[in-house]
Order: sequence, then C-alpha cells, then structure tokens
Amino acid sequence: MGALLPHAACRRPHLLDQSLPALDRSERAAIYDEMNRVIARLHSVDMSAPGLRDYGKAGNIHSSARSAAGANKYRASETERVEAMDRLIEWLPKHIPCRR
Repeated sequence: MGALLPHAACRRPHLLDQSLPALDRSERAAIYDEMNRVIARLHSVDMSAPGLRDYGKAGNIHSSARSAAGANKYRASETERVEAMDRLIEWLPKHIPCRR
C-alpha cells in the first residue's frame, strides 16, 4: 500500500484550528479533501497484515462504548451547542452496525 503521507508532509505547518480561518475557501477545501482521502485509506488497511496484528484491539470499531466516549469528549470540549451534533450524538448509538 505504501506510505499514507509522504515524509515531506511532516514538515508542513500544523493547523490547530479546524476551521482553517487563515486559508481561503479553495485551500480549505483542498485540505479537507486530502484529510478525507487519508481517512478512507486508513479504513482500507489490512490490520491482520504482519506488523499490524498487535496494534490496538481487534473487533468492532463501531461500538457503543466508543460512540459514548466520543460524545463525552465532544461535550467536554464544545464551546457552543450545535444542533446537528446533538442530533448525530442521539442518532449514532441507535445505528451502530451489528458485530459479525
């Protein structure tokens, strides 16, 4: 599969504010598109491959415990209520895929 990020990417500036206020719309879109591309690649990694078998706990990554932990982290860091997030936090535990 190769490296997910080229080594040069490590030397780019850290963008701590996820709204990327210093960038124009097209620059933000390019960064968000790249983030989505990398996340999709991460989801396609074969975790049973040599060298990855012992990395983290195997099993259902879409667990209710993980959903609750994510919601708790979000609530602890939110600065204002976002109605869409409230709906997502309510919806997600009800729609977690069944473990096979």
